Amino acid sequence: MNTYLKFGIHLFFLVLLTLLVNRPVAAQEPLFTPTDTVTITDNEPGVIRSRSVEINFELLGGPDVSDLAQPAAGSKVTLNLFEDERFVAVLDKIERNPSGSYSWIGHVENSEYSHVVFVIKQSVLIGTISTVDQSFNIGYHGGAQIISELDLTDLPDDNNDLLYPASPANNSLSQPSALASNAWVDDGSTIDIMVVYTTNARNGAGGTDKINGEIESAVSFTNAALARSGSSPRLRLVHTAEVNYAETGNKNIDLARLVNPNDGYMDQVHALRNRYSADVVSILIQYWEGGIAAHGNRYVTTRDDDYAFNLSSRAPESRYFTFAHEFGHLMGANHDWYVDDRPEPYPYSHGYVDLVGKVITLMAYYDRCKDNNTTCIKIPFYSNPALKYNGRPIGSIGPKPADNHRSINNTALTVANYRFSSTPPITGGPLQFDSYRLYNYPVQATTAYCGHVELYANLRNQSLATHTGVTAVISTDDPYITLQYNTDSAYPDLRPGNIDDNSYDFDFFIDPETPDDHIASFNLAISSNYGSWQDEFTVPTQCLENKVYLPLVVK
Repeated sequence: MNTYLKFGIHLFFLVLLTLLVNRPVAAQEPLFTPTDTVTITDNEPGVIRSRSVEINFELLGGPDVSDLAQPAAGSKVTLNLFEDERFVAVLDKIERNPSGSYSWIGHVENSEYSHVVFVIKQSVLIGTISTVDQSFNIGYHGGAQIISELDLTDLPDDNNDLLYPASPANNSLSQPSALASNAWVDDGSTIDIMVVYTTNARNGAGGTDKINGEIESAVSFTNAALARSGSSPRLRLVHTAEVNYAETGNKNIDLARLVNPNDGYMDQVHALRNRYSADVVSILIQYWEGGIAAHGNRYVTTRDDDYAFNLSSRAPESRYFTFAHEFGHLMGANHDWYVDDRPEPYPYSHGYVDLVGKVITLMAYYDRCKDNNTTCIKIPFYSNPALKYNGRPIGSIGPKPADNHRSINNTALTVANYRFSSTPPITGGPLQFDSYRLYNYPVQATTAYCGHVELYANLRNQSLATHTGVTAVISTDDPYITLQYNTDSAYPDLRPGNIDDNSYDFDFFIDPETPDDHIASFNLAISSNYGSWQDEFTVPTQCLENKVYLPLVVK
């Protein structure tokens, strides 16, 4: 072939290829269009910036469930949240809600642990976009859709958010529960929640549909936090309702009135709770005073169903974090050790603060970070030492353990049976280690000091049947621990969800040469009429200089 002809052909294809590669490609249409409908001058607490937008609902499936196009899973939408902040959201599923809305649920592309939920009804979208280190809310205010970016370093803390109300008066509307029947019927995988709201809160949200959208988004946000944290239960929204109640501006008063079924304030809520079989109840208020949860006692037991109420403010943009935080309290989750040193319901029932990694988990406060002149961000996780953020664990197994995810898993069966919602067959299941009591006789302690120690190991019945003939044998491979006297013991019969300790204490001796802050490991071989199981637990030890070791007293 002629050399010039070859050259011409090559040049032709090179030019053609260049044109194909560089031709303009139609950009994917973004979801939001900026508007100046609302002028935002002052951001709410915990908000970095906000802007008003219009929404292209056709990209999501439609403006209302009545004309939902049902997009396929895997569909993508460009989220142009701000000029310098753009994500691609990937659809996981569409859910139709009892309120008449639909939820577009997905995640941010190439972002582990991310979560996107849009609740849509009649051309209004309420939702949230969360990654591990950023969070955005989409709300409705002044007739416009508002996008807000949260300041995760400065979300308002829910200070003093535990209420120990007086025992409620006898509730004649009480529904049969695990305590009354001694037979559990729910398996703990689902916690049924009812959310009520004040008229003031509904007006603040912009109407009934808007506040229902906020509630459905809050439930979805909490479920995403449970999932990414490794916790097994999920919330199921069974009912929402407005209560004709004038907010006092004092969260303690408002929650105490909600808890009391016979004081003339919001008493109808208790009948609604039983009608819809809600295990727990939340109330949304408008004024900003954070949130608060009721506690019957320091443990989560079948006797606490009358106290399974909490309160959250809907006004601040941190409302979804507050909602998840207060739900955690109803499941026995505590704050971090720096602000809350209670060992109940489990020694590890604590949020986590990592000063080096500069993060705090959902149940933790900013106090320790601020007192150490450190700027920390709050991440949407319940503490779990098995998980890592930026290569660092978000929990602890040391002398001050922090593992809210495990605590929530432990209490799920109890809370799920505050009100019955289903009737699976009653079957035996595992007994597991729950917690311990130590005696460096005669002193009860949470740390085992060198010398003779008595130990009571509480077992928890995680099954749906009563276990009889319960026994446990303790063992250890720890080089600093020597077992003495009793190494096996019987236990009382354990009803579903109940906790009890060994009839005869386990005894061991700690070597005086044990390194300071050593964590001793133990194993339990557990058996009952339903089978045999293994479990393990740890105990912090401490050998103090010149400590006098008291002789073990035989009881």
